[in-house]
Amino acid sequence: MIPSRLFALAGLVALAVVPWVLARHQLSLLTDLLIAGLFAMSLDLIMGYTGMVSFGHAAYFGLGAYASALVLLHFAQPVPIALLAGALLAGAVAVPVGWFSTRA
Repeated sequence: MIPSRLFALAGLVALAVVPWVLARHQLSLLTDLLIAGLFAMSLDLIMGYTGMVSFGHAAYFGLGAYASALVLLHFAQPVPIALLAGALLAGAVAVPVGWFSTRA
């Protein structure tokens, strides 16, 4: 097996075991760190590799998270449905804002 794939597989196994090993506070902190890391990687992808300017990147990230939480809280839907709803709402807001922001 390729070493990078073996390393990725070991990381996934470690993440699967973490909820049973860590205390609730440590798990919450790790979740926050992973979310911040995801945000940093997406910003690096936009600004670093593509050289594009981020128009309210944090706002769309937060809007999707907030919408997902509201769907879970008020509509009692499964997590994948809530994540999809959050992504769709963030995209629905980002498209018109991006359209007007990039018009010359």
